[in-house]
Amino acid sequence: MIEKIKYQLWKFGRAISENLSSEQNRTIVLVPVLFAIGIGIYFGFDNEPNYWVTLGLFEAFLVLFFLFRYKENLHWIFIGILIIFAGFIDAQMQSVYQNKKVEKIAETSTYLKGEISEFSLSTKGKVRILLDKAADFDKPLNGKFRITTIAKNKQFEIGDCVEMAATIFPASLPAVKNGYRLDRKYFFEGLSAIGYAKSEIFKISCENKSSLAAKSKINSVRQNIVEYVNKMMPADAAGVVNAVLVGEKTYIPQKISDNYRNSGLAHFLSVSGLHLGTISLLVFFVVRFLAALFPKFTVMYDTKKFAAVAAIIFSFIYLLISGRAVPAERAFIMTAVVFIGIIYERQAISMRMLSIAALVVLVLQPYALVSVSFQMSFAAVTALIAFYEKYAGKIAAISARSSVFGKCVLYLAGIVICDFVASVATAPFALYHFHKTALYTGITNLLSGPIIAFFLMPVILLSLVLLPFGIGFYPLKLLEKGVEVLNFITAKISSLPHSVLCVDSLNFWGLVLIVAGGLWICIWQQKWRRWGILPIIIGVVTMFFHTEPDMVVAYGGQGITARDNNGKMIELPLAKTDGWTRKIWQENLQMIVPSGQQKKQLKEICSGRTENKNWIDLQCDAEKCTYKNAVELRKNGEILLDGKILDVKKGAYIYLENGKHHFEPLINGSGKRIWEN
Repeated sequence: MIEKIKYQLWKFGRAISENLSSEQNRTIVLVPVLFAIGIGIYFGFDNEPNYWVTLGLFEAFLVLFFLFRYKENLHWIFIGILIIFAGFIDAQMQSVYQNKKVEKIAETSTYLKGEISEFSLSTKGKVRILLDKAADFDKPLNGKFRITTIAKNKQFEIGDCVEMAATIFPASLPAVKNGYRLDRKYFFEGLSAIGYAKSEIFKISCENKSSLAAKSKINSVRQNIVEYVNKMMPADAAGVVNAVLVGEKTYIPQKISDNYRNSGLAHFLSVSGLHLGTISLLVFFVVRFLAALFPKFTVMYDTKKFAAVAAIIFSFIYLLISGRAVPAERAFIMTAVVFIGIIYERQAISMRMLSIAALVVLVLQPYALVSVSFQMSFAAVTALIAFYEKYAGKIAAISARSSVFGKCVLYLAGIVICDFVASVATAPFALYHFHKTALYTGITNLLSGPIIAFFLMPVILLSLVLLPFGIGFYPLKLLEKGVEVLNFITAKISSLPHSVLCVDSLNFWGLVLIVAGGLWICIWQQKWRRWGILPIIIGVVTMFFHTEPDMVVAYGGQGITARDNNGKMIELPLAKTDGWTRKIWQENLQMIVPSGQQKKQLKEICSGRTENKNWIDLQCDAEKCTYKNAVELRKNGEILLDGKILDVKKGAYIYLENGKHHFEPLINGSGKRIWEN
């Protein structure tokens, strides 16, 4: 029996070795994957890893690699481990460096001053300013501070120094398990605290004017474009135009944003591959067309290379103006690699190109790995390139034999197929992070694809070129009309029955298995790529074994939501819940928004004046409420499960099933991560 097991293991190892040998040209693609695994391991720890342990393990594997460097295949295992360590160390060292640039601040009221580096708009329409070089009275503070003012119109300019009385506080902590870490996001953005002005804001003279003149100038240009667009267009169109021109999405009305998301066109609102890729191609062909007007120049020089350089330069300018979001940086790197390939007459679109882009982004910004935009954008592009590598030859052959009408049909079919591939690739991330995915993306992209490609993108390019000369009015009006058509399409599609599939049962390990299987299928080209189907199936199956909590308690006990008899989560008026937590609960737990009558009845139940066990199993008196005869919610803030007081300082998920009651904290670990206060 043991000999058979050994033989099977040897056979399995031999199969892997043979397949790796036959796909040596693809092993380079594994580098960013292994590097990302290291970053993921770092962010996956509950407590901050010890620096000396990290260094010791890394050196130990270096020694092992040196000792076994001549062993066939074994040295590749150590190389892979060292690449994983490189990702881990990169993330840890950048976290340590970032920790010196931000200030750990508890909630406080103070007299704050600083230099305005950016403007944005709050959800309530109030102006928010981002302060650099901030100080608490005369005490210098590290990091940036985002302050919401009481004004609804901009009163100052970027580069002005101001002071005010303000209340500042750290980022909110997660409201759900494995939830969005706002504190981590702020930490890596260099944001020390957020807050609101309690007084009038006064302009003061700058003691040390910012040396980041280029950054301030770019922010000023972006803000001027935003203000110009807001003045000349209605809010519904202006918000979308600002998003695609300069990457400013804070002005998009919530209803419009929901329509784009629920119809599957949310990617249009973020400057990414669609925008940078199309714009750079337009620049490439325009430059070649203009060069063709001068035959002597065309004969003497390879205009294709000049056009590629122009496309790189313009896409870089667009990247800066758009705010340098992660999808835009990824798109720029890929675009640049494509045109560098044209300059040196190499194959441009390939998985190797994508791996270079991913590695550059991850080395410079390891935090990007845990951002939704990075995950979804790279997932879509990886799947599309894998599809292109597999079927590009067949599609080209069909296109060559087709008539003009056939080519048009093929183009429309390509839109649907590409959308389907990208939607399948991004669906796991949409389900995990947002717990929903759009079902009619194919229809939306079929209707909007030609409008975006043949009308909106050329107009966006024209607007960007003419705006610096003060003659961007007419292309912007054309852009407004095109966006209004998109707004109409997304509104109609999102209003269709069952336009959104809501699923709140994909857990972290299920996502990891699906991603691992998807990467295996996309990276390899031989038959063993089919092995990736197995982890995908297992990952999907985990959704059916996921247990939903019966009650969720927010961090510090500030807010409670419980499941009613219909299986819907509803907020209990026993503790004050902040708006951020309530929003996260509605998105992640599908918590319902009660009607006025339901709110009134729930208050009466919690006060002990009435009961409604047909709706929710909750009994209350003057001192406590009892939920499902298991959870005791005392009016003094204590929460007991089966008579034992729970520690809800870190929040809690409470499960009540088959008499086996238990709870889990929202945040695991006894220590703190470097980004936590």
